[in-house]
Amino acid sequence: MKQIFLSRKGIEVKDVPEPLIEKGKILIKNLYSCVSPGTEISSLNSIKKNTLKKIIEKPQVLKSLINVLRNEGIKNTSRVVSRKLGEFYELGYSSSGIVEKIGEGVTKVSRGDLVACSGGGFASHAEKIIVPENLVVKAKKRENLPLYSTVALGSIAMHAVRRSKTSIGEISLVVGLGFIGQITMQLLRASGVDVFGIDPNNDFLNKSKKDGFKNVYNSFEDLSKKIPQEVINIGFDSAIITASNKVEDLLNKTFRLCRKKSRVILVGDIDIKINRDEIYSKEIEFSISASYGPGRYDSTYEIDGKDYPIEYVRWTLNRNMKSYVNLIDNGKINIKSLIDRIEPVQNAVQVYSEFNQKKRPISCLFKYSSNIEKIFKPKIINPNNKSSVPSSALVGVGGFSNEIIIPNLLKLKNYTSLDYLCVKKPISFLNSSSFYKNINVVNDYNSLLKDKLLDVVFISTRHNSHWELTKKALQNQKHVFCEKPICISIKELKEIKSFFTKQKKTPILVTGFNRRFSESAKILKEFIEKSEEPILLNYTVNADKLLPNSWVYSNEGGGRNIGEACHFYDLILYIINDKFINIQVNSINSNYKNQKKTDNFFVSIKFSNGSTANLNYSSAGTVNKIKEIIEIRNSNETIIMENFQRIILIENNLKKIIYSCKFPEKGYQNQYETFFRNLKLNKFSISLEEQIQAMNLCFQVEELL
Repeated sequence: MKQIFLSRKGIEVKDVPEPLIEKGKILIKNLYSCVSPGTEISSLNSIKKNTLKKIIEKPQVLKSLINVLRNEGIKNTSRVVSRKLGEFYELGYSSSGIVEKIGEGVTKVSRGDLVACSGGGFASHAEKIIVPENLVVKAKKRENLPLYSTVALGSIAMHAVRRSKTSIGEISLVVGLGFIGQITMQLLRASGVDVFGIDPNNDFLNKSKKDGFKNVYNSFEDLSKKIPQEVINIGFDSAIITASNKVEDLLNKTFRLCRKKSRVILVGDIDIKINRDEIYSKEIEFSISASYGPGRYDSTYEIDGKDYPIEYVRWTLNRNMKSYVNLIDNGKINIKSLIDRIEPVQNAVQVYSEFNQKKRPISCLFKYSSNIEKIFKPKIINPNNKSSVPSSALVGVGGFSNEIIIPNLLKLKNYTSLDYLCVKKPISFLNSSSFYKNINVVNDYNSLLKDKLLDVVFISTRHNSHWELTKKALQNQKHVFCEKPICISIKELKEIKSFFTKQKKTPILVTGFNRRFSESAKILKEFIEKSEEPILLNYTVNADKLLPNSWVYSNEGGGRNIGEACHFYDLILYIINDKFINIQVNSINSNYKNQKKTDNFFVSIKFSNGSTANLNYSSAGTVNKIKEIIEIRNSNETIIMENFQRIILIENNLKKIIYSCKFPEKGYQNQYETFFRNLKLNKFSISLEEQIQAMNLCFQVEELL
């Protein structure tokens, strides 16, 4: 299928495989998609900026780059930067079309329904898209499909109008009469509001006048000269700013025109420089309107499909979308007058270039053929060539795969041939194909497993899919290396036990517990084995702070204890090598400063030989460049491991560095080598019992949390 992408070269139309149906999602044949001039042209201009300037403008990116440089060195950092610079990005977030397939659990639409769709990364400029249920609404009239494709932009305008609390008979000002500004004016007028507008673009002003808006002006000064006296006496009841240009002092100029206790809503991307006197004396309510409405950026709403109760949240983003579609169908707003052009997707380069010109269209739709084209088939490099080493496939090509798994596997040519990368999204297919030109990239996991020449499957997807993907691979007699955690629930762990109990002969399954394969782990284990008495182990993890809406906290991630701490439990169990008999758990109250329950927790583990291990996992405090510290004490000595980079032995108050390396060495490559060496002997490089024991401990901690 054809899809529009953004790259360092600018706009490109590429052929990519169509997305495959997923649980809770809907496969839609796009018929129209709407260009968002502000957002998309901003992205186009941003990608052309000088790389150094972009990094300086985004402190978080600079910080991340410094961390990679510190931990990986300049060579690996250069590789990461090179890959990022060569990436493609999806464009578009508003479209309309017809439902082709529905995933398991979808109830609101059926195959063949007309729909309007929204959401970046979902409602893209592509012939086919896959969209979560809460970002889709049913539509009625086929003739209105072009208009429905503006649903996301209309919902942005509608959410801003709702936030402004403007009521019948009031007077409102719209600053910025681009596409969203024009829709905003129409929504206000449909609500019985007297509307004024400002925009320096005379073409946009003329568009408004043709739609019956008389009070539109090209500047604040022009408005101030011609505004009716009655409006001057009262001031605007509300103002909605949809401008995205950098007009100097725009906010304060807006405040001056508003009455006391008015409401000002910001939608556009402008510099927020507020003169306190302008807003303070009038007690103006200033708010920012974020996207389409409540539910936006909430993964439990958007991805998991959990709705907000209507009695508490009347207008969610989905209800805004429905309301907007209804207004179009009922003729309450005239969106047709705002559509300047409808172009085939093949003309994308020309369309975007025109949006960057001084005299530009206010809007444009892309139109897609209603005919089903032949299915895209990825090019297969050297098919059916059986080499002397096991053939491997990697499922999931995210950051960890790109930075750790793929580089290490490519170094192990004497152990394996990395023949396939399996991805889910068309954008992932395009990026992976562009960067790894000598590896086959596919998007159909089930078909991949049918390849009889494939021996090993590496799994590095979101955590909630690990066991399901692992189980399918094992059932197809493929050996599996699954990144931690191997599962995210006790139920799944029981399935793993059951699978290996019932099968007489099974493929090998190993979890990516890499730390036990590090040189540091070997030294710590030897230290404990030489101790003739119980030891005390303190393991401190300085965890990164995550955004509250991070996928790690969602059903996809399972939380930080299951998703990450399983690593640390495995290492503790490995180096102490004894049965744990008791655990105690404490954590900081999850209501404190919106912290999650697994952001800061502390686990004490008692072993049958009398040893005790404490895991202190915390994202609190200042950022520490030493992420992990293990301190082990016996009656006479103390050994301290710092970040898998340095180990210090303390005896009789004398410190001795017994191990050091330039960068943290966490055992990745050694684990992969050991995995393949044991594979030749049909042996587990980590026993199944040990893998299950680590996850058992993990789930016991989760219950106590």
